[in-house]
Amino acid sequence: MTVTIREATQQDVTTIVDFLEVMQDELQALAFDKQAFTNSVSQSLKENVVWFLFIDEKGETFGTCHLQSLHNYWRMERRFYCGGFYIKMTHRGRGHFREINDLLKDWATEHDGVEIYGHIHNKNEKSLQTFKTAGFNDIGYSLCVRYWGENAETAFHLASST
Repeated sequence: MTVTIREATQQDVTTIVDFLEVMQDELQALAFDKQAFTNSVSQSLKENVVWFLFIDEKGETFGTCHLQSLHNYWRMERRFYCGGFYIKMTHRGRGHFREINDLLKDWATEHDGVEIYGHIHNKNEKSLQTFKTAGFNDIGYSLCVRYWGENAETAFHLASST
């Protein structure tokens, strides 16, 4: 393999947030509040969220994602939600996505995991195809969300328009 992953620490928060900022710029999904993202990533590292950094054969860090264990009521094995998945443009199209997902699967298996899943908008054909080539299956679920609070209208608009 030409790629490795490592679990991130609090010292890596700035690197993670920098990747997430570029991702948000590419997606043009929402305004990026760097301090809010920094606080969120830092707090998530204190909870049951494991952030990873992707490292190429030259030692360059080129992406990030997180896995979060979710409780199953019907079985002992763990399911992991994958989010914040970002690979720098300079490292796309090289097969790294499949390598990273194989490494994430190995990590999840070592932590009693049997499943990794993520949310991909059904209009995002490129991402859907990329996930499928890495062994993910489109199982046809719809995501239903109930928003409330100060930014509810903005959050609903962003979720429904993407």
